[in-house]
Amino acid sequence: MPSGLTVRNGRLYVAESGINAVGVLDAATLRVIEHIPVGWNPSALAFSPDGKVLYVINTKGKGTGPNGGKQHDPRSPNYIGELEMGSLSVIALARLPNPDALTQSVIASNSADIADHSPLPSLKHCFLIIRENRTYDEVLGDISGANGDPTLARYGLDGWAEEQSSATHLRVTPNLHSMASQFAMSDNFYVDGDVSNDGHRWIIGMNPTPFFNTAWSSRYGGRRTSDFGAAQPGRRAVFGDADSPMPEDEPEFGSLWEHVAASGKGLLNYGEGLEIEGDDEIEGAEPEGQRLFLNAPMLEPVFENTDRKFPTFNLGIPDQVRVEEFERDFKNRLADNTVPALIVIRLPNDHTTKPRPADGYPYRASYVADNDLALGRIVEFLSKSAIWKDSAVFVTEDDAQSGVDHVDAHRSILLVASPWVKPGVVSHSHSDMGSITRTIDELLGLGALNLEDALAGEITGIFSATPHLEPFNALPSDPRVFDPAKARIARPKTKKEADALHNMDDSNEIRKGMEKSAGSLIMPKTTQH
Repeated sequence: MPSGLTVRNGRLYVAESGINAVGVLDAATLRVIEHIPVGWNPSALAFSPDGKVLYVINTKGKGTGPNGGKQHDPRSPNYIGELEMGSLSVIALARLPNPDALTQSVIASNSADIADHSPLPSLKHCFLIIRENRTYDEVLGDISGANGDPTLARYGLDGWAEEQSSATHLRVTPNLHSMASQFAMSDNFYVDGDVSNDGHRWIIGMNPTPFFNTAWSSRYGGRRTSDFGAAQPGRRAVFGDADSPMPEDEPEFGSLWEHVAASGKGLLNYGEGLEIEGDDEIEGAEPEGQRLFLNAPMLEPVFENTDRKFPTFNLGIPDQVRVEEFERDFKNRLADNTVPALIVIRLPNDHTTKPRPADGYPYRASYVADNDLALGRIVEFLSKSAIWKDSAVFVTEDDAQSGVDHVDAHRSILLVASPWVKPGVVSHSHSDMGSITRTIDELLGLGALNLEDALAGEITGIFSATPHLEPFNALPSDPRVFDPAKARIARPKTKKEADALHNMDDSNEIRKGMEKSAGSLIMPKTTQH
């Protein structure tokens, strides 16, 4: 993925952000001479005046590290957008090893996660459930036998609400925890994206292009708003939205959507891939949850295979509404025997937004509990269906920007529910979103989409040669934090309420919320045990 170019002494130097290297080509013939290893995500190149030193800016540097727990300095920021610093590679060209050694070093680094492994089961159906913005520790940090920090598990089984000091010992996510016991999970899984806009690209197999990385970071950095002078034209113009790329922004090999569609095995979409240029998730926009104010293109497989009654990202719509629509539509497909290979489901409410007590959401934690119950209901429904013996369900987040973690701000949730996983197993091997795509590829008998899944680490040790067909039974929510009977679609009464609903995925709001609640991101002293 070329992200920067410069020419010197008849050679073309290319920042290859997809493989963390600089490609060196003969400028006349474009023959590749060598690949030089550099840092994470190189994006720009320059030479010293005498041409002897090559400077390379690596956008992601060494990543973020922890943003919570004992290893995190409480005086430093905990929002992911303020933690990640770039790095600079300073390369004295005369001191480099020979071209073959350099190139082999790049190949070795990129293929380090490839290893022989036992064959995976051959399945007919993979479900990908995409949730929003949570780290591992703040939800699953309390699971024993895994690398978690229970003092950060505000959305675990002994959670708390930041809005009310007496709201402690809350069972916020009983279903996710029960699934972790019955199925398989990872405690070493990392999202590739930083925020929702690039995270939703990564989760469907798209390494965001240099064009898009420039666009989203300028917006999240506030450089396209009145914070930096006059407002720039268009809320999202020349930007692309979280889910769906503009044509000039789509990677050469497409996405998981085209990959599965081209195989002929079929796909089905509930709520993902619908946030496109000019959309707005506003009140009164159900069932789909948005209104479109520009005529923007959409990926053909998404356009043709989406349930239009299933809401996309709109936190004014309960996840319970999404489950009811999923069950209604999917029952018909089961009856008609028309269930495809890949089914993508968006469950966004664990993103959280401002409390709406009148609508059944007294705390931010209430949105997470709503999401947890919806997840439990979906897995119960599938585990009691005729296709369960041929299925696997992957549960993850698009990004981790709203939470804290004692290992890394990118560490997040990966759970796999299937008859073909070992009950209660925790995979400790490093994995990321490419690992999910790679595993789906292999389970469905597909080849790799691109280098990201071809070279991704395996989710090791979770699959079994014999099935465990016991169904999952969803657990009720803790009524202190969420009562599904009280959940209502938002109907703002004032402009202030409406504006709060419109601003559901604003980075400034997320950052301010984390700063305001920094003390509540760790277990209150009254609940420590």
